[in-house]
Amino acid sequence: MASNAGVSMNAVKHIESGGGSVKSLICICKVLGKEDWLKGLAPIVSINPLNMVRGKPRQRAVRSKQSIPITILNKMGFVYFIQEHGRGHIKIGYSAKPEFRLKVLQAHNGVKLTMLKTFPGTQKAEKDLHKKFKHFHANGEWYYPARVLLEFIESI
Repeated sequence: MASNAGVSMNAVKHIESGGGSVKSLICICKVLGKEDWLKGLAPIVSINPLNMVRGKPRQRAVRSKQSIPITILNKMGFVYFIQEHGRGHIKIGYSAKPEFRLKVLQAHNGVKLTMLKTFPGTQKAEKDLHKKFKHFHANGEWYYPARVLLEFIESI
């Protein structure tokens, strides 16, 4: 039987003792005409993960801008401008506590950050500034230090 299956006698002995390779087991089952035994090894799959996601819209991990309640957008706080050392990028942001926000950003940034200006405002005012300076957008809420943006900050 071992020679018909293309395996060694040691492989047959290992299979008999509960060891051996899956390949040897398959070869021996085929020679014995017991391929149906192999079907019993595979678990019965009752759930297809692909069926679980088909037909459902993809869910986003974050809230979309449209779902932010108007009351939050109109909450008073401060719009701030923070710049990376020298003539680095400028962050246009909103916070109830801009100085604390500067400390948090500084803890996660290897470049020295400087608060250029703050003024009382809302998240809507911040979003409006993002739109106004979209041509100078670098990444996230960070913008290139274009002359027009710097002049705007100085004018506040």
